[in-house]
Amino acid sequence: MTPLERSTAFWLRAYPRRWRDERAAEITAVIADLAPEDASRLDARTALGLVGAGWQTRRRDRPPLGTYLAYRLLSRRPGPTYAGWVDDDRAGRFSAVRILLVQLLLASPVVAATWATMWWLDQEGYDIVASTIPLLFGLVLRLATKDDRRKERAARLLALQDEIDRWNTWGDEEPAEHDTTRQIAPTDHTPAG
Repeated sequence: MTPLERSTAFWLRAYPRRWRDERAAEITAVIADLAPEDASRLDARTALGLVGAGWQTRRRDRPPLGTYLAYRLLSRRPGPTYAGWVDDDRAGRFSAVRILLVQLLLASPVVAATWATMWWLDQEGYDIVASTIPLLFGLVLRLATKDDRRKERAARLLALQDEIDRWNTWGDEEPAEHDTTRQIAPTDHTPAG
């Protein structure tokens, strides 16, 4: 890899991963053809153009704020329009950090309001109350997303079982077609009592 190609690859990181996988070789070849022969790196104008276009591509591919928050906090899939973005987000290096930051940003007003209220009331034992409110908030959030994760896991297991059945060569029968009759039955796990 030449220094110009390394420089181009560096500036192409502004684009989403799936976009780079599809088009980075082509863009690099075009830049190498148009650059002067002795160029060892991109000029500032081209680099800024790549970064600006990459950020615009990322912004264009992102879901709206409400859909993003539902995805982050409630584990709701944004839909097929944003499937590429979801794949990039889950494969990204700092995915867990992004999830934690969004949850902390949304929990911080609750914590701040609790601490301010307890300080204003000047009650004894406010440390216990102030520390339990965020924990309860997190518990409610976790319980709200539990059923969605269970359904998603069951759907993956059904798809895996269908794939195994289709490619099963140990039996005498032909590979089974995709079984669309099986449905994921919602389960009610409410405690008795």
